[in-house]
Amino acid sequence: MTTRAAAPFSKATALRDSWDPSNPSAIPGAPILKVDEDEVAYIRRELDFSRLDAIYEKLCWAGRPLNIHPLHRQKMMQRDVLITQQADLHLVWIDHVIYVKPLPAFLLDHSFFEEKFCSEFPPVPQSYYDSARGFLLSYAKLVNSEADHRIAVELGLIPNLPWERWSLFATNIIRKVPELSLTKRFWYGELRLTRLNKIYLVYYGSLRGYRFGYNHYRPFFESNFGSLLVVFVYLTMALTAMQVVLACSDVDSGMALQVTLFRFGVACLIVIVAAVGFMGAVFLYLLATNLFATFANERRQKGMRERYQARLKLSPRP
Repeated sequence: MTTRAAAPFSKATALRDSWDPSNPSAIPGAPILKVDEDEVAYIRRELDFSRLDAIYEKLCWAGRPLNIHPLHRQKMMQRDVLITQQADLHLVWIDHVIYVKPLPAFLLDHSFFEEKFCSEFPPVPQSYYDSARGFLLSYAKLVNSEADHRIAVELGLIPNLPWERWSLFATNIIRKVPELSLTKRFWYGELRLTRLNKIYLVYYGSLRGYRFGYNHYRPFFESNFGSLLVVFVYLTMALTAMQVVLACSDVDSGMALQVTLFRFGVACLIVIVAAVGFMGAVFLYLLATNLFATFANERRQKGMRERYQARLKLSPRP
C-alpha cells in the first residue's frame, strides 16, 4: 500500500481547475447523483475495483503485470474500444472487444484530488487513493502518442484539450507514479474476460462468472456451436470407421475388397486418434509454455516490487 503524500500530478499540469472549495459537494464532471448517494459514495463507485482486488492472487491467470497497449495498438490488434462506466471492467477484453472507462473529470482537478485524497483527514479511504493513481497511470499508457490522443478524444475518453497539455499531464503522472508502487488490480494491465469468468467459476462456484455476456439464448449457442460441431464431426468419423471395421471383421473368406475395407477402416481410426492426439499435444505445449512464461514473469516482477518496497523503507522520510 502506498503512503499518501500528494496528488500524482502537479497543479501546473492539471487538466481542470474548476472545483470550488466553498461548494465542496460539487464534484467536477459528475453526473446527477442518486438520491441516496453523496460525493464520497460517488467517488467510491467510480473507483470500485473490489471484485478484482478480491481475486488479486489469481489475476496472473487472466493477464500479465503492467501490460497495457496504447489505443493505436488496440486498433492494430483489431479490437473495438467499448465505453463502460463500470470501473472493474476497465481494460478487460474478450475476442475483438476491450472495455475502457472514460477518465473521471474529478481525477484531473488538482485541488479536488488534494482535498479528497491527500488532506490530513481525507474522506476517501487509502485503497481508493491507490486505485486513483493506478487509473491515471493506465491512461498515461493508453494515450502516449498524438495518434492515441486523437482516438481518445473522438471516443470521449479524455477531455478535448490540445495534445501538448495532455502530454505534460501524462508525463507528470509517469514520473510521480512508479510502476512498482502500484497495488492490487493495477499491478496487472489488460485482463482476459474468459479467464476471469473461469476464476469466478472455480473459486466461487459462480456459473455466471465475472460477467455473463449473454442476454439471449441465440448468442450463447452461436458462440459455442463451432466447438460442438468439431466434436460431432470427429465422433461421426470414428463411429463410421468402427462400423466398417466390425462389418469387415470376418476376413476368412479372402475377398480382396473385404480386406481392403477392413484395413481402410483401421487406418481411419488411427488417423483420427493421431489427429486428436497431435492437437492435444500442441494445446498442452502452448498451455505449458504460457504458464511457464506467466509464472516466470510474475516471480521476476514480484522480486522487483519487493526490492522497491525495501528501498522505500530504508530511504529517509521527509
